Amino acid sequence: MSVIATCGHKLTEEEGLGTTIPIKDYCKDGSKAIGYPTLCNKCLKWHRKKKLELKTDNEQERWLNAT
Repeated sequence: MSVIATCGHKLTEEEGLGTTIPIKDYCKDGSKAIGYPTLCNKCLKWHRKKKLELKTDNEQERWLNAT
């Protein structure tokens, strides 16, 4: 049996069950939200490189309250 991450990639044994991080996201109505995808290592690096990860509670608050 294999595990597929939210990003759609098959996880390796090294990746285990993947890494779940809070990221910048949007609701269907266009309002800001926080998503919690489980990612493979490659996609985790991509999200961090694009500065989509919200590492602290303060960053999450600012994201949700920014206009």
